[in-house]
Amino acid sequence: TMMKKMAGKKKITLVGLTGPAVAKQLTDGHPAVMVAASSSKSAAQEVQKLLKNTSVKILVGSDIVGGEVVQSFKNVYAIGLGIAQGLGLAFNTQAILFTMAMNEMALVNKKMGGKADTVYGFAGLGDFLTTALSPEGRNRRYGECLGQGLCSSDAVAEVKQTVEGIAATVCLRQLSKKFKLNLPFATAIDQVIEGKKDPRRSLENFLQKI
Repeated sequence: TMMKKMAGKKKITLVGLTGPAVAKQLTDGHPAVMVAASSSKSAAQEVQKLLKNTSVKILVGSDIVGGEVVQSFKNVYAIGLGIAQGLGLAFNTQAILFTMAMNEMALVNKKMGGKADTVYGFAGLGDFLTTALSPEGRNRRYGECLGQGLCSSDAVAEVKQTVEGIAATVCLRQLSKKFKLNLPFATAIDQVIEGKKDPRRSLENFLQKI
């Protein structure tokens, strides 16, 4: 019905805005770089014009798919890094997990038609670093609570904010089956969220298979 109502109407131009942008840090005036991606360069440039200021730089891009893929699934892997932090794993070990998360996001991105450069740019690597390591990261904090022994519902209650990565983990599980992708880190995170495996055992099993 909705599609019928939209038939004949003016085509909507989408612009995706992604990148490392913790709200409090933006309002405090700290430097930030974000990407406005659209199939219409002029639309992206309009967003750039509206949002840029002395501390925020907006880059113009065209990879809407890649930006939305990494924007969604970085939250899943931020939970994984949070679990590692809750367990007190060494930074060397966290670096392994961070790298494997990037590899898995790159696989999903490629399968869904996104550009490789997006994964390793501000929309991907830049945003993931902030989400996975910043104290303000709600998904990271939720994972940290899981690593400290809380169940999923108690961890959500502790965070007191929406944890987007929980639903994104379910979506990633479904996509991995659809596209026949091997995403062992995402699987380990999923098992911890679902309470199927102890956090330490889940990550240790994953690390042993690398």
